[in-house]
Amino acid sequence: MQDLASLELEQALFANFLTRLHGLSEQEKRLITESGNGQVVLSSSAELSQELRDDFVDGLRKALADDLAVRFEPLPDSQCGLMLFTPAYTLEWRVERYFEELEAELEAAMNVADQSVNPSHVE
Repeated sequence: MQDLASLELEQALFANFLTRLHGLSEQEKRLITESGNGQVVLSSSAELSQELRDDFVDGLRKALADDLAVRFEPLPDSQCGLMLFTPAYTLEWRVERYFEELEAELEAAMNVADQSVNPSHVE
């Protein structure tokens, strides 16, 4: 993953993350704002440029609250990902979790297909 990492990938990841943030319900947005007492933490697997940090803070403030404070931290144990969190709420996208969910979906689909090909007859 690190070989594929680039500015374009970081920008696409941020754009997707901000889209997900804007799509949250008003109740979820309020929970983020209130539980963090006006502060949130954004952890990222890669060091973020100042431009990406500024874009994220701007997008976050537009989605949640104009006076929201953002602290940036590294995201350990992730090759590619972002995590926004407060004491009561976490929003994340990590490539590792994406592949875990994809694997689980494929496994479930294969089990359904296997059952339709080899149905067990109980008499």
